[in-house]
Amino acid sequence: MLSEDQLKGLFVTSVVGAHTAVSWVALQGRSSAGAAAAERLLIEDHFVQGLRESLHGDQTTGSSVADQFGTPAGAQDTLRMQTSQLQHRVQGGLRPSSFHVAGIPNASGFVFTAPPPHVEVVFTRGNYFVAISRGGDGSAASVSAAARSLYLQLAP
Repeated sequence: MLSEDQLKGLFVTSVVGAHTAVSWVALQGRSSAGAAAAERLLIEDHFVQGLRESLHGDQTTGSSVADQFGTPAGAQDTLRMQTSQLQHRVQGGLRPSSFHVAGIPNASGFVFTAPPPHVEVVFTRGNYFVAISRGGDGSAASVSAAARSLYLQLAP
């Protein structure tokens, strides 16, 4: 998914994937109550496969996640759910600030300043939902640039 020059200073340390909703949810380590609901939503949205890259650098981490669905509507449903969860996440007593991600029509960006600080961008392209995150020294501009690059790589 991301090449090593897209999020400067971070390198891919592991890649995991799944071809069923059940195995994808299991890889994410959700509680049993949350897992059943997540599996049901993915199945309803015609989940095809998912891929997660873990990234590490000297003093920071990151990740990229891509979920493929059978239809664009499935990807858009996941985007709406993830965007809502990010908007309402309270971390260290603070909610994230949001920012516009230029060049990606339906993207949303979030900056979390409370420990552990990080930046996240979520978007869809065709049948794909994508989330990119960078911790520590990540800037909204660098994560947005990586998201734009990946957006252009995905076929609509």
